[in-house]
Amino acid sequence: MVLLDILIIGMLLLIVTIVITALGHLWVATPFVPTATKVAEAMIDCAEFKGNETADDLGAGDGKILIHAKRRFPGITAKGYEIALGVWFFGLIRIFLSRTGAQLFWRDALKQNLRDADVIFLYLLPHMMRRCAEKFDRELRPGTKVISHAFQFHGKEPMAQHVIPVGRSQKKVFVYQW
Repeated sequence: MVLLDILIIGMLLLIVTIVITALGHLWVATPFVPTATKVAEAMIDCAEFKGNETADDLGAGDGKILIHAKRRFPGITAKGYEIALGVWFFGLIRIFLSRTGAQLFWRDALKQNLRDADVIFLYLLPHMMRRCAEKFDRELRPGTKVISHAFQFHGKEPMAQHVIPVGRSQKKVFVYQW
């Protein structure tokens, strides 16, 4: 009986989260599209962590990159920012269950201070990439790595580009140094 109650509550929370997320995306500039695990792992490889850096994920979604990075490099500080309430809540649960110590904040990433970041992960649409580039020019320390899934910065050459086969398609990861 208790298990059935837990399942019913879990299903209700899932439905509420989906509805909140759907409604929230009417006001959010970027939809939630999960990063494939192979791409997340490739992005973490591109970061070349030594073990004590600070990594920020802007538009962190479900927290996948944060979780995988903390599992591989427990000494890093992994912070993410997500503005869509339902997605943030789902990510918060994932991070809690992962017990990695990663942090996920329900905040607008473009309003956060990123000066302490050594690495920044992104999977954002081109209009958001333009806004991020302006912010990065103002805030990031020289040498900060910015790793983008799928989308490039207009007018900025990546220092590396990687193609990751995922199923029948290929995904691109671009590495920049600010």
